[in-house]
Amino acid sequence: PASTVLTVESSDIVAAPVEMEVKYRLIAPKGLSTYVQLQMAVGEHQDKKPQSIDLSVSSTDATNYLRYTTTVKGGTVGPAASGYLYFAAVSERSLGWTEEMRRAIDAQIAAAPKIEESLLTAKLSVANGRVRSWVNGRFVSETKLASDYNATGKVRIVAAAGCELVSVQVRPLAAEPTLFEPISIEGHTNSDTLNGSKVDLSSLTAARRRCRSSGGRARTRARSGTPPPRRARRRRAPRTTARSPCRRSCSRSRPRTR
Repeated sequence: PASTVLTVESSDIVAAPVEMEVKYRLIAPKGLSTYVQLQMAVGEHQDKKPQSIDLSVSSTDATNYLRYTTTVKGGTVGPAASGYLYFAAVSERSLGWTEEMRRAIDAQIAAAPKIEESLLTAKLSVANGRVRSWVNGRFVSETKLASDYNATGKVRIVAAAGCELVSVQVRPLAAEPTLFEPISIEGHTNSDTLNGSKVDLSSLTAARRRCRSSGGRARTRARSGTPPPRRARRRRAPRTTARSPCRRSCSRSRPRTR
């Protein structure tokens, strides 16, 4: 039934730094909505009130966007961070478009992925007094915790009717360097072809394996103390022809004309 809600809670206490990632599908019932909610640091705050760090992602039938909200409950909390993630680049048509533009945009809208047919991801992390959330690989919010907030507690997942859980991962968050920060681009892929041919998946970097750009490699080399290779300079050949002494003397003795 549409009112059914599934709640899964850990039996162990999890301490920060930690991150939770959930893969799921949202298939909203006809005319209704569905959602999934990630909760961390579930417990009791110092003021004896319930505390939790939540990330909710919802979808409504006959729409092509996700709504997300990140909230911190317990103690001194700030405003919730919320927004929308659209699956189609254009949602409203304009009468000022040319026929060619209208056909191209209609083709893009028709080719946009459907929410109910997509495998979605949501990630919530707590580290260094900050709460960060991602939806489909996109960084969507960051919230600073109060200094007295103890981000230790159980983890919980709440899934409404129409939500299908595929996988759940809770793992310690590894320390990251302060100069560089890795980002995920798995939610930004929009094609499996390149220059008209299929992309060979075996040629891509393995999942969860970091890949640095050329700029990153250059900086790493400079910091490690190994200088980059220098190009050999091309030396000019020595001049073998000397100026004529006659020409030099003639140029000096030439009178000036006014």
